[in-house]
Amino acid sequence: MAADNGLPRPDWLRLMVRPLVERPSVMGVFTPIVDAPSDNAFTRYYCRLHVEPFTWFVYGDAVNPRYFERVYDVKYMGAGYTVFRFTAMRHPLVALAQGFGMRRGFVRRPEFTEDDILPIIQMIEDGWEIAYVPEAGIYHHHLESLSHYARKYRWRIRNSLYEDKVGFDNRARYMSRGRKLRKYLFEAYGLSLLFPLLDSLRLWWREKNACMLWHGPAAIVLSWIILAEYVRKMGGVGRSKAESRSAGEGEGR
Repeated sequence: MAADNGLPRPDWLRLMVRPLVERPSVMGVFTPIVDAPSDNAFTRYYCRLHVEPFTWFVYGDAVNPRYFERVYDVKYMGAGYTVFRFTAMRHPLVALAQGFGMRRGFVRRPEFTEDDILPIIQMIEDGWEIAYVPEAGIYHHHLESLSHYARKYRWRIRNSLYEDKVGFDNRARYMSRGRKLRKYLFEAYGLSLLFPLLDSLRLWWREKNACMLWHGPAAIVLSWIILAEYVRKMGGVGRSKAESRSAGEGEGR
């Protein structure tokens, strides 16, 4: 759980624990992010996309369990949960966050302690199953506005640039060629202006919700932030690691 999570139903724990009780080969359980009635439009957009635009651009439908059947084969269908066939190189974007549950005996590899996605890859590599529980859901009251989003992700980008063992570079050996390529194409995508706006319309049509029209502004703003921070780093005006961590206090991970 994160500090900005909330449970949308009183039987949440029962739903999430059921796969662990019924199927010994299941090590972890996860559920989709759902938007709460009180969430603003920008947070609803983030919840329905499941991530920010950069990660969505790199991973595609592998970021959102509601669309996993488009990406992964189903291995087992239980009563209220699904087990997909994952591989380390085509891992889903699932993390030890947003209501992820696991058996008490799971131990992270020492080199995976600074990352919340690598332990999921570890489970997959070790042959464990991870069950998706669609009915449980999890609230994620993540963003207040576009300006709050810009501040929060500027801090995250700085951490990725100045910290070791943070972000995509920490998981590079588990990234397919296609995902690595898309990582470097995001700037062209965001700065094109046209493609994010077209994706806004496509996502709006898929979700049938006008909140998805925020995708264009979110992707464009993020691409400019990434470009600005790279320029700062190349110009030697980036902050130190300690300053970067300090700037993020109160912003969440």
